[in-house]
Amino acid sequence: MRAWLEILLGLPAGAWSDADEWGLSLGGLPANTWAVLGLAVLLAGLVWLTVRSYRREGDAPRGAKAALATLRIAALVVLVALLLEPTLTLRRIEPDRATVVVLLDESLSMGLADAYEPAERQALAEAAGVPVEQVDAAERVALVRALLARADGPLAALAGEHRLRLMAFSTDRPGEQGYTRTLAVVEPPAARAAAGLPAAAAVAVANVVALAAGLWLAVLAVRLVVTLRRARALPPGASARGPGVLVWATAPLAVAVLLGAGLYALRAGERREAGVEALRAALAAGEPLSAEQLATARTDAELSALLDAHGLQRRAVPGLAEQLAAAADTLGAEGFQTDLARAVREALEGAGRIEAIVVLSDGQPTGGAGGEARLGGARQLARQRGVDLYALAVGSEIAPPNVRVASVAMPAQTRRGATLPAVVSLEATAADARPVTVRLMRQGPGQDDWQDTGATGEVSFEPPGEADPVARAQLTLNVQADEVGEFVYRAVAEPARDERLTGDNEALARVSVSAEPVRVLLVSGDAGWEFQYLRNLLLRSPEQYRVSVWQQNAETDFNQQASTGMQLARLPRSRDELIDRYDVVLLYDPAYTQGGFDGPFVDLLAEFVSRHRGGLGYLASRKYTGELLAVEGGPFDPLRHLLPVTVGREGLGLAERMARPEPVGWPVRLTAVGADHPVMHLAPAEELSRQLWAALPGLYWAHPVSALKPTAVALAVHADPAERTAEGEPLPLVALQMYGRGPVLYFGSDETWRWRYLEAARHYERFWANAIDFLASYRQMKRRVLLATGSADAALGERLGVTAEVYDEAFEPLEAPDYTVRLIDAETGAATPIRLQPDGRTPGLYRGSVRLEKAGDFELKGPAGVADEDVAGRFITVSRPREEFARPQANPAALAALAGPENQLRLADADTLPGRIPPSARAVVRQRSADLWTRWPALAVLALLLCTEWALRKRYNMT
Repeated sequence: MRAWLEILLGLPAGAWSDADEWGLSLGGLPANTWAVLGLAVLLAGLVWLTVRSYRREGDAPRGAKAALATLRIAALVVLVALLLEPTLTLRRIEPDRATVVVLLDESLSMGLADAYEPAERQALAEAAGVPVEQVDAAERVALVRALLARADGPLAALAGEHRLRLMAFSTDRPGEQGYTRTLAVVEPPAARAAAGLPAAAAVAVANVVALAAGLWLAVLAVRLVVTLRRARALPPGASARGPGVLVWATAPLAVAVLLGAGLYALRAGERREAGVEALRAALAAGEPLSAEQLATARTDAELSALLDAHGLQRRAVPGLAEQLAAAADTLGAEGFQTDLARAVREALEGAGRIEAIVVLSDGQPTGGAGGEARLGGARQLARQRGVDLYALAVGSEIAPPNVRVASVAMPAQTRRGATLPAVVSLEATAADARPVTVRLMRQGPGQDDWQDTGATGEVSFEPPGEADPVARAQLTLNVQADEVGEFVYRAVAEPARDERLTGDNEALARVSVSAEPVRVLLVSGDAGWEFQYLRNLLLRSPEQYRVSVWQQNAETDFNQQASTGMQLARLPRSRDELIDRYDVVLLYDPAYTQGGFDGPFVDLLAEFVSRHRGGLGYLASRKYTGELLAVEGGPFDPLRHLLPVTVGREGLGLAERMARPEPVGWPVRLTAVGADHPVMHLAPAEELSRQLWAALPGLYWAHPVSALKPTAVALAVHADPAERTAEGEPLPLVALQMYGRGPVLYFGSDETWRWRYLEAARHYERFWANAIDFLASYRQMKRRVLLATGSADAALGERLGVTAEVYDEAFEPLEAPDYTVRLIDAETGAATPIRLQPDGRTPGLYRGSVRLEKAGDFELKGPAGVADEDVAGRFITVSRPREEFARPQANPAALAALAGPENQLRLADADTLPGRIPPSARAVVRQRSADLWTRWPALAVLALLLCTEWALRKRYNMT
């Protein structure tokens, strides 16, 4: 029936429910009482005229006259009703309950299990509703799930009084997925449907009843007059006046009854509405209710519903246990970061009125997301919006014993027979004092199993300080590179006693082993410090380098140092002496010598680089570089063209340099290209490499440079803002250019030897090993595609920068709108294409990035149509972020900074939450109206009445 009414009234389907109260209002009813009285008198007069007219209508049967009069009166009533603009009002009073947002931590650290004291273990078991013996083995997220799904738990109690919004925070897809996500919204119980008619409906019904009563009295009076006249009961001579007197005496009585009943009902309705509004205001303000108000509430269903809406009567939420259990099942522990302040801020942006936010987390901020200021700022924002913050600490505050392998550093490239140093960095938290054993494992090409290399050592940790509870240690394990190929080395530390987190007890490093040592020709103008240290480094590593040394200012009978079979009596003068014998030539501030370092040697050197893929490194110094390379048009023009920079002259003379203030050592600053380039990698991770460059001793001198060549790229620049090129750019210290088929590196200072004094020269040796291996890579591998990444070890979810140097078959820089490389999953063989875009500055250089969405080992390769032997690929290890496990214990202090000490609770205290968050509901009136006087059913009724009357009049031959 209600569905038909919705169609007739033009209401949307389902708009009229059991919870709706209906009422009628007359929008066209005059506000003046006398106008209403006049309208009633007019209607009564029209009714009387209708009855009188039809009594005098011809010879038609009495029944037909009565039916026609009834139709005419009904039409008049409908017409007057339409003129009064009747409107149907559907009114629903609903409780608008505030929302309690429950923020649930999904970061990786929530997957840890803790050990608890007996008392805390018992309290946790009762709060989560799990057996006591399962608490220690349960992960933190499992305890939160159990608490959510508890049918009689604190979340269920809160849902009885509030709207609950369960939100998880943290993500394993940063940048592609929002930091917070809604798991479920649990609605509070609906307000009880009101029974009976509202006050407005009662007024309308009273008016209709009064009108019907008045009309009925009028009809009775008319029928009485007719009856008396027929019975001739009136005395003679009085028949003409008696009925009229009786009718006119009865009509005012009927009108008086009609108006009196209507006015009484109207005044009663107004008083009733006033009582309803007073009670509603008292409930909204939280004032105590008087006995009269309570008595009124007991007699009115609408007010009872209001009381329900304001929490005076509790009812269970249907299906609550199922809703909470379903939300608990979707809760995980895979997020990469814990950012409590961000989670709260995003929750505050949600729609609706928020009463409180409850945070369930271990409280350990990561990823730079901590800081008491940020947490306090989030708390202040919540207070400004009138939202209370509560925080439940999940997990134990006691740091569990843990040993972590932070990194293992090994040379990325080496030669067969070389000794490989593996520098293992370890961290320990709450571990006992006994030494930790570290073993080095190896996995070769095509092998699935790890082989023990036999390199084993023990390390003891120094006691940690008060500010930093993490103890650190370092161990170096040496292993022989006895085979050629790509190898993965794994350093494994034995777990500490009672250690639960063992996933961080290992780290990986990749090493490429070549068959032959790099053949190096080192030419120096004199015996400066840089030359001596670099020469000694090369000569001390015969398994990696075979070296010929030529010191130009040495005496004729001086025995030039060299590796076995590589000693020189003069500089090479022919192709077979240079091109067939060496892979790399290093020039340290060479001087012009007739028949030695002269024009023909430089021409031979240009051919060695441009056509035969040889590598050239040039180290500038104060003595000869300016004179040799600053003059255009001389015999050394080919060397000027080879270098990636245009060298300038030294601006100051010796006397001026001596008069200058005490010099300052400026650090080397990596460029964006240099941070990704293998030459500048001092550590496996890019961020650690940047930190090491910032920590290295500064350089006191660098050679002036007029400009960087258009096809060159700076890998590092001078940190002194006053040191600039003639074009105003930062002064290049390390620059790279491809000249034909070979690479050329420029080193703008001869003070890299100062780096030897940091960590036993390890970083100094790593830099020069990187540089020489890079220069030799084109000559030895003869590859046209060189792929590089910012780091060989990357974290899951981050974007990995990829760089490709690409050359065609003629070893000219490739010119193409884009270049696509592949990231191959070592486990499944699946390939992820990475589309690179031109650098825009250096021909043949392409850049791009890829988001790492899976942990494991990967290999970066060229396009499918390019042979592997033409590509210098890159191996990458993708691991889960370790930052979440650096401080595995719970951090109640951070939660207290977020919510305030008074609102920071333990998970075992969760049952006290409903008492801390009081009900805060208010009544909201939702109203919908439908104009009856404009609807087609009303017009159809009027038309039907008039048409029926017209048809009957024709039937009985009435005019």
